[in-house]
Amino acid sequence: MAEKVNYGEADITAFTQRASAGEFSFEPDAVRAAVKEIDSYIHELIVSRGKIASGESASGFGTLPSGMELQLGFQNKARSAGSAINQLIEGAMQIQEGFLRSAGLIEDADSVSARRIALMASTVEGPQ
Repeated sequence: MAEKVNYGEADITAFTQRASAGEFSFEPDAVRAAVKEIDSYIHELIVSRGKIASGESASGFGTLPSGMELQLGFQNKARSAGSAINQLIEGAMQIQEGFLRSAGLIEDADSVSARRIALMASTVEGPQ
């Protein structure tokens, strides 16, 4: 498995938990705007992940040991980068969920949570 990226997971979890507990709140319109911006970020991460995935099937380095090692190295780097991007996507979606909960938009937060879980499950099963 690839190395975990420090994307502030503990802070994001604390933010989401505090939002769920009602310790603070944001205006729904401001939250919708923030969630929309985060959606754009997530979309770009998904596009990048798709581009990087092509590196997992890198080939054409020949049959010499050095070529095979180089090919394997590129494939491993692509897998690691894809894993890092998945972690960033998950974190961004958790932030969205926290914002939505802080604005009392519980159904929207639950929807983001369900999408996040499905997206993360699909990345465990295989590439997007």
